[in-house]
Amino acid sequence: MRCRSTCRWLAVHTVGAGGGSIARVDASGLIQVGPESAGANPGPVCYGRGGKEPTITDANLVLSRLAPKEAAGGRKSGHRQRVSNT
Repeated sequence: MRCRSTCRWLAVHTVGAGGGSIARVDASGLIQVGPESAGANPGPVCYGRGGKEPTITDANLVLSRLAPKEAAGGRKSGHRQRVSNT
């Protein structure tokens, strides 16, 4: 018996990406995340602690998926303006 599907498939290979994973656009114009990480120190750009490359946390803040006062479980405040300058 042969079954046909009209669904398009997308293969996703990932181990996991934390909020400090650095995001970038590669030479093909595709978004790549990790394996580089900002780690806890300096951390994402939005925390203002020296991070220079945009991370998953920065992207979520800019896309309003993360409220500025909810960053790091409410222990830190994120700033969209810092991210916009990168």
